[in-house]
Amino acid sequence: MFYIVNHALDAVPRAVLNRFYDSSRLATSCDKWGTMVTPVIFAVLVAISASGSEYPTWDEQLSLPRVPGEFVVHVGSGTDLSLAAQSLTSWLSRGVVKKLSPGARPFVVVSGISDADAVLISRHPLVEHITPNLIGRMSGVQTSSGGSFSLGLDRIDQRGPITAIQNYEYGTTGNGVHVFIVDDQIRLTHVDFGNLPWDPIARQVTNDFDATSGSGQNTDHGTQMASIVGGLRGGVAKGVRIHGVDVVETSGSPTISGLLSGLQFVELQTVRPSVVNLSLEFPVNASIDAEVQALINLGFTVVVSAGNGATDAANVSPARVSDAITVGALNQQFGSDTFLSTSNYGALVDLLAPAKSIVAADNFSDVSFNSHGDGTSQAAAHVTGIAARYLELRPTATPVAVSTAITQAATFGVVSGGLPPGTPNAIAFSDFVAPRNFPARAIRSGTERFDGALHTFFISSQKRIVTGYQRSGTRGPVPCLSAMQEASSKPAAGGGGGGNTTSSGSEAFAAFIDGSSIIWQTTLPSAHDCVGNPTDFSSAVMSAVDSVGDVYVAVNRTAGIKQQAFVYKISGSTHAVLWGLQIGSVSTRLAGVVLDGVGHVIVAGDTSDTMPGSTSFGGSDGFAISFSASGMPGASPLFTRKFGTAGNETLTSVANRDVTTVVLAGVTPSLMPSAKDISGVTMTAAFGGDDAFVVAIPTSGANSGIVTNTLQVGGSGNEGRIAVASNGIAVAISGSTTSALAAPRLGGGGLDAFVAKLDANLVGQWMPKIAQFGGASNESVSTVLLGGNNPDVFIVGSSTGSLTQGANPGGFDTFVVKYSKDGQWRWDWQSNAVGDDEARGAASNSQFGDGEAPLYIVGHTASNVWPKSPSLGDTDWFNIVLEGF
Repeated sequence: MFYIVNHALDAVPRAVLNRFYDSSRLATSCDKWGTMVTPVIFAVLVAISASGSEYPTWDEQLSLPRVPGEFVVHVGSGTDLSLAAQSLTSWLSRGVVKKLSPGARPFVVVSGISDADAVLISRHPLVEHITPNLIGRMSGVQTSSGGSFSLGLDRIDQRGPITAIQNYEYGTTGNGVHVFIVDDQIRLTHVDFGNLPWDPIARQVTNDFDATSGSGQNTDHGTQMASIVGGLRGGVAKGVRIHGVDVVETSGSPTISGLLSGLQFVELQTVRPSVVNLSLEFPVNASIDAEVQALINLGFTVVVSAGNGATDAANVSPARVSDAITVGALNQQFGSDTFLSTSNYGALVDLLAPAKSIVAADNFSDVSFNSHGDGTSQAAAHVTGIAARYLELRPTATPVAVSTAITQAATFGVVSGGLPPGTPNAIAFSDFVAPRNFPARAIRSGTERFDGALHTFFISSQKRIVTGYQRSGTRGPVPCLSAMQEASSKPAAGGGGGGNTTSSGSEAFAAFIDGSSIIWQTTLPSAHDCVGNPTDFSSAVMSAVDSVGDVYVAVNRTAGIKQQAFVYKISGSTHAVLWGLQIGSVSTRLAGVVLDGVGHVIVAGDTSDTMPGSTSFGGSDGFAISFSASGMPGASPLFTRKFGTAGNETLTSVANRDVTTVVLAGVTPSLMPSAKDISGVTMTAAFGGDDAFVVAIPTSGANSGIVTNTLQVGGSGNEGRIAVASNGIAVAISGSTTSALAAPRLGGGGLDAFVAKLDANLVGQWMPKIAQFGGASNESVSTVLLGGNNPDVFIVGSSTGSLTQGANPGGFDTFVVKYSKDGQWRWDWQSNAVGDDEARGAASNSQFGDGEAPLYIVGHTASNVWPKSPSLGDTDWFNIVLEGF
């Protein structure tokens, strides 16, 4: 019962009070001093975030498992506990004070008294709340059977159904993070903790507090939890600093008094970042809920087990505290994960984690490991380790931010059976945390405004070419060409006249960067400059570099309804424009330029014009044209090839599949000729709306210029810009869609991103074939990257919403998402800058993989808050260097 000397609380509605107390005992009464006392709910006195079952009545509490004759008596904050204890026992003339526990919510444990005595104590003016010293239980059931290591670690670092045992992949270890195992004593000398006497390494696991004063029992449960959280052999976060907090007092079970003492000990600890693991359960109890919420309010991330009663988690403390991360139990198994039937369930469960036959260190010897019981204890320990790994890289993250990141990053839709209503179909995923050195802005333009499409192409090491377009009031001398020629006519003359312009229009440029410095920058010429007219809107969409360092840049210009496409060659040594060539006429647009491995320049795009030597299909068609890379382009291309349908095809990306084949990607409203879907099945109709497509075209040999494979991807909605990449073996595609292409769909609505990895024949390699992700708003993709020997896939783009890493403060955010080689979503990163910042291109100069080559991203931004780069006015272009992924 809860009593407090405060007449203002007489206004608490009797209906509310009746939820918690025996209605026969609610009458206001006088104590021995004649002071009016009023019953009040303890939950009114503390702000806790819990929902679900009501707190039990006094009689219900007395019927629960408890320590006979023992009660936990809460007194007011700041009360002298010694005097309070003496006053209580003197008042009754009996009873023994067993424990004094100071803290923000101090209490006294009194033993040797009857239930009627407890009612009398509740009327003492110092008492705020009294409860029987209930006995809880560990949330796991220990078994003594041995066994090999379980699928626990394999389950949390994979996305889709487990199909084979793989290595546990982890780029972080929880280094620098403190984990408090509130449980029972940990066997410190076990080899899994590296705490052997002859081990020179400083101890990472200690027993720091004993709420039992040495009278408790070591049940082996705490050792299990510590092993799963941070053990060297089977731990989730192998570098954490573990602190044991022993709260097991009676017959191997925790009590409320022990738990509250342990939690108050943790509350006084100042080390951060910290995670608290509570793999135990009690009947609904206001004191426990309040103490857990207090820890969360102090910045401790708290992970709790849902409990093993096959009931709603709302019926259990502390699982019912909604700001804690409440974890249910998963029966992880090959091919088909199911819900563990003994686990608690419901809307207060945040996610599930492995709980079946988890192998961990045990207490029988320093070298023994056992397959311990099936329960939510083990599940919560897995998530505790994940939280520690997250906090290693984001040590200032709030408990709510940690909870949000872990729950949003869960693997959704994989649990196939036994899931109770209201319980999320979500499995904890460990490897979603973004690289540790994200991000570093190395460059931001200081002389001109760059506010267009920027793309990058690597030469070697940190040397790279960036292309885009710029707007400026006045520029110095700009070389121009006397005429821009059709591809079927004579090549344009190189260099020529030079000239000045004071135009305020747009100009394309190419810049050479080494490390974080711009070495040179060349403005690309326009025929308009030569006659003094304002330049047209320009965009340099892609560049390529040959073996001697010369640069080829594809450029589009728009004047009214006219579209003009050009290719320039820039000397890598003198930085001068060597030649320029117009492709098509006034209705042509380029998607890019690439160099194959046998000396050919291939330009690709779309056009509504006719092209000599190639058939038109109607509307706007895709095309590819090949020239010799030696000298200036000749009058006769090696091949000119158009492809498409009677509708309008828009080409958006081009890449080399291998040394003699290019892959071109775009969108179409119609069925492409001989198109196959991502499973390799020949299609008979388009999917609907605008579909994405990819075609492969050999650039040399007997089939030179002929489309050899066509893939079409889509749904009932529209697919937007599609990007393509290749590592010579596989092909990766990514784009945006309003359709539901993947099941399960990791998309949040609006325009989502999708990604797939294909073989050389453009057939999907992943299962499921396509992955989909996004926030609640819109995602657009600019670039997809595919590694070499370790072919992870990286998607770079912009989002108006939030993925898993923080909250979008507004506008567009640059993002990076990583998928593993087998199609498992790994992590994402967002810039989270105020104002618009949009990625336009990305590349790396070597094979990808955790901890390998940096990833470089270019784009434009209106933000002035990013680190290492102050705003230079209006919209600037940026170059981000991402390392350590």
